[in-house]
Order: sequence, then structure tokens, then C-alpha cells
Amino acid sequence: MDRLRNASNDSEKTILLWDFLTKFMKSGLEKVDPVIFEAFEAFISPKYQEAFRLLKRSKDGTILVAGTPAKKEIDVLILTIVLQELTAAKIALNIPLDQEPDEQVEGLRCWGTEISRSNEDRPLRVLLSMVGIPRTTPCALACETLFYKYKIEEASVLVGIAAGVEEKVKCGDVVAAKSIIDYEGGRIEETGKRNRPDPYPLKYKIRMDLANYEPTRLRWHEQFQTAFEKLQSIEEVPGLEDDWKPDYHWGVILSGEKVIADGSLQIKREEYTDEMRALEMEGSGFAAAWHKHDIPWLIFRGISDYGEQSKKGTKVWQTTAALAAATATVNFFSNTYTRRKAPVF
Repeated sequence: MDRLRNASNDSEKTILLWDFLTKFMKSGLEKVDPVIFEAFEAFISPKYQEAFRLLKRSKDGTILVAGTPAKKEIDVLILTIVLQELTAAKIALNIPLDQEPDEQVEGLRCWGTEISRSNEDRPLRVLLSMVGIPRTTPCALACETLFYKYKIEEASVLVGIAAGVEEKVKCGDVVAAKSIIDYEGGRIEETGKRNRPDPYPLKYKIRMDLANYEPTRLRWHEQFQTAFEKLQSIEEVPGLEDDWKPDYHWGVILSGEKVIADGSLQIKREEYTDEMRALEMEGSGFAAAWHKHDIPWLIFRGISDYGEQSKKGTKVWQTTAALAAATATVNFFSNTYTRRKAPVF
């Protein structure tokens, strides 16, 4: 700063400024003190501000290379994987099923909406999207794409379906992840495979919110029933008794790269943890992506089958199970979730 201020002429100031900007852009820093930015504006001659215009400042002091659009601010990202899950999320969020996406981000269709809060006037700003391709890697890549487009102020949520441990859950139930375990890792030895699982725990505040979540007390079943009636009008649903209701579980979800259809979920529960309630294919990539960027994440999964060889008759459960998970997600954020940042009015 002193060298720049004491430069003998505008040309020297310009050279020093270019040097500063080059080092800044290479540093990977995203913010500088707004006072420093204003100081540059104050003593750089307007005639030589071409270099300075490479940067622009947002209201919170974030510095961006000119031509790079500022991230759009949202509170919550809700990500789904397949069309049945997207349909369920739209119904739960009251987004018309035929509504065109608000924008596309490298092929990812995105819809903006809100979730009202029971204890405050300002709703949560929500972005809904769908990956479109199952498995861990496409999910992680989609998270990266959305991260560089949107500034997520609160949390990211994966909502969809999973296979459940039949001894512990039934089709249509919802499992919220207490943690995710990537079970694919291991070492192949002469005596067989030695497991090397990779766990992804929740952030503490999210964990505490989920520990205190009581959906049945918060009218989740009524919300599900209203949404289920909408679903019934557009596609085939399971034949349910009038008094049927989904149950809510908080447990460990295993995540891997394979569709499990050999009835081995109970064996995996005994092998990894007795808290296991479900198994799916995207959670570890999702958790890893948001852990990298220090953004809180959650996963809500509806149980659509038990991972058995014969899945005949279970396809009809997919959208219904996803709907149970989606309505539980909306209910949680409406009533129990604690904001990371105080709302700005």
C-alpha cells in the first residue's frame, strides 16, 4: 500500500497495481477488507483505472474478477437424482409439475421457490434441481457445478429414495441420515476383502436439529396426506389402507456404487453398524462435495424396496417414498431447522 501511495507517477502506480492484482488473483483469496478496496479507489487516478476495473466488489466485500458473475444467493439447495424424486419434491414444494425451470446451469434444470418458517416471517429461499444420473460421481459433479453458481447460505439437502433394512423399516418410511458411510473402500487380500469404510458425519448443529426433530408432532402426516392426494391424481400409487402412515427414522445410511438386489442389507447392517437403516448410491459423493466447501448437508431418503433380488411391485413405491422424504424435508426446515445466519429484513 505504501509503495503504491508513494509512487512517483501514474505509470509506476499502474505497474504496482497490476502486480498487486496478479498476485491477488493467483492467491485464491475470495475476500479483501472493503476499506482496502475503497483506498485503492480513492488514490488511483481515473485515467489509469483500467487495471482496477478487473475487479468488482459485492456488498459484503467479496472481490471477483471482472466478467465473472456474482453467485446468486439462496438459503437451501434441494437436490434430487431421478425424475420420480423431482416430481415428489415439486409436489411437496408446491411447484407446478409443468412449470418450466427458472434457469439451466450446465444442463441442470433449476427451480426457485420458498419454504415458510413457523417461527419467523422471512422464508427460506430454496433452489430445487435434479442430477438425472444415479451414482456417486455424477452427484458430486452436480454439487460442484451448483456450488460455483450459487452461494448457499444455509444447507444442502439430498432428497430421494433408498433400499431399507426390512427388519427395521417398511416401504414408504423416511430415513434421515445420522451419518453416511461409504462402504466401497477396502483391501483385497488372500483371505478376502478387508473393509475400509469412509464415514461422513453431520455438522454438530444439523445433528442437534435432527436429534430434536419430531415430525409426527409437527403435522408431517397431514402434509404428506395432502401431497399424496395430489400424487394419486397423476400416477399409480401403492394400494394403502386408509390409516396407513409413513414412519420417520434417524439412522446411518450406507452409500456405494452398486444397486443391491441380493437381499444382503441385513448382512451389511451386521457388518458395519446396527444403526444402519438404508442403503443408496449417491450420499457419499454428495456429503464429500459439501464437506469440501464447508457447507452443512442433510439427506432424507424414502424407502422404496428392501434390496432384494425380486423387486416386482416395488417400482410403484418410488414416487410415494420420495414424496414422504420430500414432505419430511419441508416440514423439518419449516419447524426445526436452526438458521446458520440471522435473516436480513
